[in-house]
Amino acid sequence: MFKELRSAVKGLRRSWMSLLKYLIVTKALQFLVLFPLFWWLAGRLFAWRGLVSLNSANAAGFLLSTPGLLFALLTCGMLLLTLLIEIGGFVTLSATAVKSDVQPGYRAILGTVFRSFRTIIGPGLVVVLALVLVVMPLTDSVLNVSFLSDIRIPNFITSVILAHPVYRIAYWVLLAVLHVVAVLMMFLFHFMLLGHLRFGAAARASARLVKRNLLRLVGFMLMAGAFLGVVVTVVLLGIILLLNGVSLAVQENPGVELFLGTTCLLLIGAVIGLTTSLLLPSQLYLLTNRYYTYLEALPDDDALRPLADKAPVMEAKTKPSVLDRVIERRGMLVAVFLVLVLASAGIFTVVAGEVTKAPNIAVVGHRGGPGDTAVENTREAIEQSIAAGAQYVEVDIQRTLDGQYIVFHDNDFSRFTSDRRSPQEMTLAEIKALDLGEKSGGRYVDVRVLSMNELFELTRGRIGIFLELKGKSADTQMADDAVSAVKEAGMLDQVVVMSLDYGLIEHIEHHHPEVVSGFTYFLSLGNTSQLTGDYLILEEDAASAELIDQIHAVGKRAAVWTVNTEDSMERFVNWPVDAVITDYVDDWQRVAEERRHEDPLVSLARQLFG
Repeated sequence: MFKELRSAVKGLRRSWMSLLKYLIVTKALQFLVLFPLFWWLAGRLFAWRGLVSLNSANAAGFLLSTPGLLFALLTCGMLLLTLLIEIGGFVTLSATAVKSDVQPGYRAILGTVFRSFRTIIGPGLVVVLALVLVVMPLTDSVLNVSFLSDIRIPNFITSVILAHPVYRIAYWVLLAVLHVVAVLMMFLFHFMLLGHLRFGAAARASARLVKRNLLRLVGFMLMAGAFLGVVVTVVLLGIILLLNGVSLAVQENPGVELFLGTTCLLLIGAVIGLTTSLLLPSQLYLLTNRYYTYLEALPDDDALRPLADKAPVMEAKTKPSVLDRVIERRGMLVAVFLVLVLASAGIFTVVAGEVTKAPNIAVVGHRGGPGDTAVENTREAIEQSIAAGAQYVEVDIQRTLDGQYIVFHDNDFSRFTSDRRSPQEMTLAEIKALDLGEKSGGRYVDVRVLSMNELFELTRGRIGIFLELKGKSADTQMADDAVSAVKEAGMLDQVVVMSLDYGLIEHIEHHHPEVVSGFTYFLSLGNTSQLTGDYLILEEDAASAELIDQIHAVGKRAAVWTVNTEDSMERFVNWPVDAVITDYVDDWQRVAEERRHEDPLVSLARQLFG
């Protein structure tokens, strides 16, 4: 196996410059042509339906319309095109490098890839898309398309799944099955793109080849990963030791020391960034090497054996491209890179003090902010958030059978009590008789549901409220009643009325413009900043620094939910968001305080490496 690895790595070393050049070409093509064209066309389709963006509130209705169908087809086409350019291109280039010494041009590579499109089109296309959209991202497969690499199940969903034993086991089983599928389909696109097999035949061939060589394949990929890790580590250690030695000579000068430390971090970031970018091409090269090696090892009478001799036939370049000529000037590129690094290090050294200044972000206790020490949406939870210094609590209201309003989240009371009825099936008096600590094993005792009026009495002058219109009873009547109650309580300046239902936010803005409103969503594509609402309340995976700036540019405020993990808190504590919604108010306050006293280099490292 070591001999095989050495041979494969030797081939990779010969081919890495070609892989890098093609990587640059694909990124330029995607970001300068394909993605802008996709979003322009998507915007036209949204506008056709009268939408400024596609979001979680209107997605279902939009996708069932003619523009929605066209958008789905556009998205599938874009996905397939990217799949062909990235996976197909690197597999084709790798196959050429493994089977010959030809250096094909970029047009030849793309032309060969696009001609193989007919092997993907067919009944198996739906399964291919499922593999690309679901299996590959969730399993971190080698065959993952780059712009889908950040796809994950949002925290607000996984928190619900992992909190329930049955859901948790089902989730783990599903992930295990997906990983098995990902491994078995490791050579799927090789058989489709190189062997010209249709999906069904390619899937069966991939599974058979993987199972026949499973231990060898796993061992090879682990060793290859370890090798690449060692190479990167050696380079990084070299940078660190070099700059550390220089730093020791100037340790009495904090400014110079900070400058050198920043330079070191930027160089490390560049090495890691280049390595990460080349990870997909490198893995695909090594996988292609295995594909041909395992096919060549099959008996002569095996139906798959002839595919070992099938490889793309392309003419070699006749003259160097513009990119080739630029990259040949390596000395100039290195010089420009070092100048940029040193200039960036100098700027950071000057403004380092600003990095550790966590902005004044309002912290909002999610469902009252109970953490693990109180029942959500209760008096006890709200009191804890007040004591922890939160500026707001987020709570949910629902309408009862007798037209009263209570503070409660779920569709029924079964999570907390033995009563399985919904709030809409019970009167306020019946609900007040429930003890929400019933299923806590004695941890919580005599915990009662708050009425909306009790909520206002508890919080008036003490803490603000993000008041979410929740459940089956969330309608315009609830919106009107909530606004009236807020006014009667004299808390118009303390309350943000929010909802996942975009229609309710539009209703509030039209009929009650004096109220601060907030549209809550977990998905948005398009011109999100133009959505109605004084606050746009984004699920954490939907948030980006660019979007926050766009929201502020149109005079709106931005909040992020639900920021519960340490990683999420570290991510958002320096963002220019107006508010974060979290179950763990104390943890957020701790992270914000630590950031204010953090070493600038540590803060820079967090920003560079997550």
